[in-house]
Amino acid sequence: MARRTKEEAQETRGKILESALDIFCEKNFSNVSMTDIAESIGLTKGAVYWHFKSKNDILLQLIEEMCRQTERDFIDIYGTPESLEGLRLYYKSAIAHLSQDERYLKIHKLMFRRHEWPDDVQRRVSELVKKLIEREQMMLEMLIAKEQSEGKIRKDVSPAVASTVIGTVFRGICLLQLSELLDEDFADHIDFLLDAFVGELKKGI
Repeated sequence: MARRTKEEAQETRGKILESALDIFCEKNFSNVSMTDIAESIGLTKGAVYWHFKSKNDILLQLIEEMCRQTERDFIDIYGTPESLEGLRLYYKSAIAHLSQDERYLKIHKLMFRRHEWPDDVQRRVSELVKKLIEREQMMLEMLIAKEQSEGKIRKDVSPAVASTVIGTVFRGICLLQLSELLDEDFADHIDFLLDAFVGELKKGI
C-alpha cells in the first residue's frame, strides 16, 4: 500500500509539472497562479502546495528535471561517444531527435520566455544550464584528449579549445532546430561540417 501511495504521489507530481509546462508556455509567468495549475488537472490548490512550495519552485524543478532528462535521454539513446566517428553519430542522432520530440520543443519555448521570470529564478536556471553545458564540454574534451593520446589527432590541438568550438557550434544548431528554423532532415546534411572539424583535427597526421 505504501509503495502504491508513493507511486500515486509521483504520478500526481508529474502531472503538475506537465500542466505547469503547458501553462508557462502560453501565459506570462507573472499571470500564472497555483490555482490555474491545479484546476488544469482537476486538483485543489492545496494538493499542488503539498508537492511544491510555489510556482517558482515548480518552474525550477521543471528545469532541473529537464536537464537531468536531457542527459539521460541522450546517453540512453545514443551512448557516450568514444571516437570521432561516434561523435558524428551522436550529434546527427541528437539533432534529428530534437525535431521529433514535442516535450523538448515545449521546454525550448519555455526557455525563450525566461525574461518573464523573477531574477532569482533566472539566475538559478542559468546555473543549471551552465552545469549541463560544462558536463557536455568535459565529455568532448576527454574524447579529444583520448584521440590525441592515441595519435589520431594532431598534437598542437588544445582539447579545451576544440571541445568549446565543437560544442558551441552544435548547441547553436540544436537551438535552431528547436526553434524550427531548420528543415527536419537537416541532420542528414551536417556531414560537411563534421568532416571539416575532423579534417582540421587530423591535419598533418
